[in-house]
Amino acid sequence: MNFINGLFGINNALAVSQAARGLQGQDISRRGFLAGLGGLVAATVVGCGENANPAARPDGGTGGTDGGLDTGVPTDFGVESGFAALPSHYPSSLRDDAERLLGVGTAGGGMAGDRSHLFSLDPASSLRPIPSSAFLELPEEPSRFLNHLTKRPSGAKAVLTANDGFYELSVGTAPSQRFIAFPSGNNFGGGAVYAGDKLFVAAANGTVNADFTVTFGTGRILVYPLSASGVAQEGSVRTIDVTGKNPTGLALRGASTLVVLNSGPSQGGTAESSLNLIDVNSEAIVRTIPLGAFRAQLSGGLAITADGRTAVIGSSNGAGVLFVDLESGAIVSRSVAGSQFHSSVNVEDGLGLASVTDFNAGSVTFFNLATRAIIRSVMLGFGEAGPSLFLDGDLIQSGPYAAARVYPL
Repeated sequence: MNFINGLFGINNALAVSQAARGLQGQDISRRGFLAGLGGLVAATVVGCGENANPAARPDGGTGGTDGGLDTGVPTDFGVESGFAALPSHYPSSLRDDAERLLGVGTAGGGMAGDRSHLFSLDPASSLRPIPSSAFLELPEEPSRFLNHLTKRPSGAKAVLTANDGFYELSVGTAPSQRFIAFPSGNNFGGGAVYAGDKLFVAAANGTVNADFTVTFGTGRILVYPLSASGVAQEGSVRTIDVTGKNPTGLALRGASTLVVLNSGPSQGGTAESSLNLIDVNSEAIVRTIPLGAFRAQLSGGLAITADGRTAVIGSSNGAGVLFVDLESGAIVSRSVAGSQFHSSVNVEDGLGLASVTDFNAGSVTFFNLATRAIIRSVMLGFGEAGPSLFLDGDLIQSGPYAAARVYPL
């Protein structure tokens, strides 16, 4: 079970029990890869969008449509399932860092002496599989579950959140780490974002019940001032109380707005989720967008288009995918037939695509960003599909001990 805990980040302890039953996952999103499309307009409200029931295809994918528009958006995809042989750990997070990928390998896969660590992937297109290396071992802490990795835009500083705090990492030529515990009363670390001279970290603050459901207290965003070299000043931490339950995914909209996804419970309680938009400078909530009776994804990342207009949100317990206009608050709802837990959601503006990975089915569904229509669902060839990200127009999709490359044809 420990590898399941680490794979899904444990920002909601229910993820453990549901993952064991094949219901849960954890993602990492990359937003704004290339230039934005601009002018995306939402057309329907939650619950009123089209339901997609793609037909099966002989190649193992499922059919769909790009809305019949000659937009240049890809309409078919191939899968290179042996793209990378990852270290002997389940990945719980992926990030792009200049000419390499950074990942988190989670201990507990049944291997003697298994340790959690950071690894790097060198994406040389002529090499298959990508050579990988484990370059920073993390201390063995059986009760600590790793979640979301984020890197400062400049320099070598990075943060890896956990249930009880976060690791502040150096991922340069001399990798190092130190652990910073959350202030008393805070737990279930989720997403993290660097913004200027501040670090923002989500804390869901829940209590695990005997039936593995979670009672959530007041969720908070913890704000850590940074030194000139990017070191978090834990003695000066401040807090922002969010308006919903279970804050998980964080992303920057432009340079001055932090977008927070309050996922709510993935099972039990009242199904409700929302977005908070927080001014980075004043550290005040400037807008709340309710998402209705929706059990939102539990990932530490949040997919936002490069123009800052649209957030794409998957489900933690259901087939729904939401396209949320962050300016008007309008919401388009879509449904991916046969999916239940969306472990990774990404946008690739340069190709006009959004991708949604389903953990159980081992599938990736592509959407047309402009029309919100399902283009196609493709099978990866493995289940327990975890974090993914776009790199040079291809989707790098992780799974147990390996990664696949999903590429436009």
